[in-house]
Amino acid sequence: MDKFRGKYTVTAILSTLGVGKSTYYRWTNEPIKLMSEAAIAIIITRNIFKKTRLPTPFEFRGMAA
Repeated sequence: MDKFRGKYTVTAILSTLGVGKSTYYRWTNEPIKLMSEAAIAIIITRNIFKKTRLPTPFEFRGMAA
């Protein structure tokens, strides 16, 4: 975040990432926690489905029925 702060506003960066301002400021006040590989995989998968507009696994199951 600090890398881009000089060139872009916090609001623009957060909007691009799909993160609300309140969430960002809450994160900045919390101690840093390492995320598990499972949590990272969930976030990446969620973002892929959002960008490609593919059905989520739950929606896909419903389509097959």
